[in-house]
This record gives sequence, C-alpha cells and structure tokens, in this order.
Amino acid sequence: MHRSLLYASEDDTRSSPFFWAFRKTFPENSEQIFSITDAIPAPIKEVGPATQSISLSDNTLVSRVRVATLNGLATSIMTTRCKIKGTQGLDNLVVEVESTKPEKSTVLEKLGPLGSFLNENSKPFPSGAALERVTPGGSVVTIQNSFCDEGVRICRDGELNNGEVYVWVRKTFEEDTEL
Repeated sequence: MHRSLLYASEDDTRSSPFFWAFRKTFPENSEQIFSITDAIPAPIKEVGPATQSISLSDNTLVSRVRVATLNGLATSIMTTRCKIKGTQGLDNLVVEVESTKPEKSTVLEKLGPLGSFLNENSKPFPSGAALERVTPGGSVVTIQNSFCDEGVRICRDGELNNGEVYVWVRKTFEEDTEL
C-alpha cells in the first residue's frame, strides 16, 4: 500500500526509517547534524514529497523522499529499503533498514546514456550494515502506529519516543514509484 506524507512535525526526510535508525545509532550527534541540514533555506534545499510503500506479502517497506538542491538544479529521490522483521503487539511494526540510494538523479540524467546507465545500475549504499557496524541493532527500528485505517496512518518512532508525529494518507494500493 502506498501512502504520501501529509504532515510531519519535523523535516520530511525524517519520515524515513533510515533517520530513525541514524538517531538510534548516533544519539549524541544526530540532532546537531540534522539542525545543520535543516537550516539550509529554500531554494538551496527543498524536500518533498515523501512516500512510503508497505508490502506485507513481501515484508518490505520502501521510503522515498524527493530532495532538490540549488533551486532544483540537482534533484533525486532518496530511497531507503527496509525489511519488515515483525510486529510488537497490535500497533507496532519492526523494520530493519537495509539500503539507501539516490534514484532518478537529474545530475546523472544530464550525462545522457552514461548517466542513465549509472542511475539504473549503481548499487545502493548498505546503510543498514553500516549502522550495525557502529551499534549492533542500530538498523532496527519500531514504527508505532497510533492510528491506522484504510485512508490514514499516524505513526511515531516507537523506540525513541521523541514526540515526532508523521501523518500518512493512502495514495494507492498499486506499485507506483513516481513522486
């Protein structure tokens, strides 16, 4: 099921489980790093839209966030792929971050066929393994669903309990990678 981020109490990029795992792995430095990137004003940095696709049949969660820099001169879709490890109780979904990759990079597209080849064939960064090397278990996060029906899902980071809220609205049940 595809959902689009309607509201986030912080930067839309933080809706990605990668950033939750990053906070868990680097608890003392993450907020300082985030405050630097969050302070970059538009049009130098623009974020959104953000989407999530959850497939219980494949046990996958794919998070995508469009990031544009320099007034749209360089744009990409930052894609984080996660494996659904299971549930905790009725409301919590446990996911493991596996990889992160910029997709549909406009910088690479400007290189013509070579750029298209690189866009399509470059390997994702093994962000989950990198987080695990720093802190065992750092790549696994819990999504606490406060509310979920066929149209809306409201969730929080179920481990850090940092008060951040993300509201997702259903986009479609079909696979759609366009943002």
